[in-house]
Amino acid sequence: MRPPRTPSAGIAPRGIVPDIWFEFIVGWTLRRAYRRHEHLALITVRAIREFDGSNAPPGSPELAAIADVIAPTIRDVDLIGECAGGLCILCLDIDEQTTELFAERIADAIEGVRLAAATTFEIGTTAFPSHGSDLKRLAAHAASHPAASVAVGPARSPANTAARASAS
Repeated sequence: MRPPRTPSAGIAPRGIVPDIWFEFIVGWTLRRAYRRHEHLALITVRAIREFDGSNAPPGSPELAAIADVIAPTIRDVDLIGECAGGLCILCLDIDEQTTELFAERIADAIEGVRLAAATTFEIGTTAFPSHGSDLKRLAAHAASHPAASVAVGPARSPANTAARASAS
């Protein structure tokens, strides 16, 4: 098990890299992966508030709670950041099949979360270089191709299992 992430200068609480730094790190990592012919993946987690259908903004309680749950499920070389209206996990040296397994593991971890308001979390996956060459294209592809959708809130709905099955 990995040690808990601690905040440091320029890093938001809970080990989430703020969007401007995340964009810089991802851009640098993509250029490096292109030169070395490496494969990367991006997993996006968007929180959609059910009472008004809007995305939860960066720094919201929903995303902070999910970041705490996701952090232990990812590898030490992976990075959680703010981007594309939610959280993004940059996964290094990974293929598309393993990315799908990661997304399922994240969905399983999110299912146990209880929030004050009903929220649906959409988990999308994308691969570099197959689906894009920059963060904007990769995040857009992941958002438009959700691998899982998990509804959480004060009371769990039996529709969670059906929603996850239909997203697969």
